[in-house]
Amino acid sequence: MEAQTTPFEFLARDSVRVVSVNNETYSHFPGEQTDRLALEMRADVVGTAVNANAASGIVYEALATAVPEGYVLVPDSIKYTRGDVVSVDEAGRVTFEMTGEVLAAADLELDQVLNDISGQPPDLAIAYLFEQLPLRAVPEVAIWPNWFNRLPYVPARIRTIINPVD
Repeated sequence: MEAQTTPFEFLARDSVRVVSVNNETYSHFPGEQTDRLALEMRADVVGTAVNANAASGIVYEALATAVPEGYVLVPDSIKYTRGDVVSVDEAGRVTFEMTGEVLAAADLELDQVLNDISGQPPDLAIAYLFEQLPLRAVPEVAIWPNWFNRLPYVPARIRTIINPVD
């Protein structure tokens, strides 16, 4: 049964059950003594394959609602971990544990800040950025070409790269 699941599914082993036995063939007759007995059985077996992608969507929604105001989820950092099967009811519905882990980064409004640091020397711009924005580390400034040792006077010429940290 597991061979028939897709990469996004898993077979809940607790849900596997025999529905009907169609044929039983024993290697020996009843009452016959033997050291070894073999049984060949043909039966109808059913089980529940769970689509973990659907469950990950539920976990994502829970993570998204837990993000504090002013922060956003970093999509590339999401990790899902499927836990144990908790229960399987008579209809084959499976309850299982699943956890999600994601980085949340500050939702930075950069337009005004870039206007404020345009034309400034790098040291002053770095201090201003670190003071005005919710950053975990001191920002880095690279000026190219460094003709005047100042950030560009036009904010549109300032390129920002934000690297979320673990």
